[in-house]
Amino acid sequence: MPKGVNYIGLDTSPKYLEKARTRTTDRESKLILTDIANEQWTHSAGKLNAALGLALGIYHHINDRQLEETISNLSAVLQPGSKIVSLDPVIDTRTTKLANWFAKNDRGQFIREPDSYVESFRKYGFSVKYEITRNSFRIPYDLLLITATKES
Repeated sequence: MPKGVNYIGLDTSPKYLEKARTRTTDRESKLILTDIANEQWTHSAGKLNAALGLALGIYHHINDRQLEETISNLSAVLQPGSKIVSLDPVIDTRTTKLANWFAKNDRGQFIREPDSYVESFRKYGFSVKYEITRNSFRIPYDLLLITATKES
């Protein structure tokens, strides 16, 4: 992150948070050991102005209830105009058999169709733009890139 950018990191892994701590010594940062679906972290985070949240490869590791709670929590702390950018494996009607196999054999057990994500974000006051990228890696693998913007 560039200097001058404040950082809030949420993770269930003390090891990952410690790594983040070593990389954010030049700025104000808040690192919270928590499950993002747990509402408790929202109390210590407060309202976040002009925030950009990154959720890279997270959502396919959490079940539907946890996804709903996560998006609800993000909606509670983000001001209008804030964005969440996420990238997760996806399966849709154009996913090849091989890409489908790779997605289903990922460690994340909750691969969803695009509409499932879009509906969840919209339910909690986000406008959503998304695209599916195909074969972005050396192996056939479809990824869903979402940009969800908190509305007023």
